[in-house]
Amino acid sequence: MWANKNELSMSSQCRPREAPTSYRLSKHSKTKPVQIKFPDLICRPVSAQFMDDNIIALFELMVENGNALIVEERHYRLVPSDQIDAATKLHYAERS
Repeated sequence: MWANKNELSMSSQCRPREAPTSYRLSKHSKTKPVQIKFPDLICRPVSAQFMDDNIIALFELMVENGNALIVEERHYRLVPSDQIDAATKLHYAERS
């Protein structure tokens, strides 16, 4: 389970653009593109970095002029599930 340590937001100037409306698949692909399976969702590329003290940094990215930019960064501390109170577990269960 994940417990939120803190949340940091980047400048609103780096907000992601709308997702492209079409995707190409190779003739050998066995899966449908996400756009067809979930037409109302926007693909959001992410990356993760492990830090000290069981902390993970998660980044939402976008590409602009061939460069990857960080749109948003959030830090989470990995903790054993027995260290998370029942109300927080219930909150996470209701979100999924």
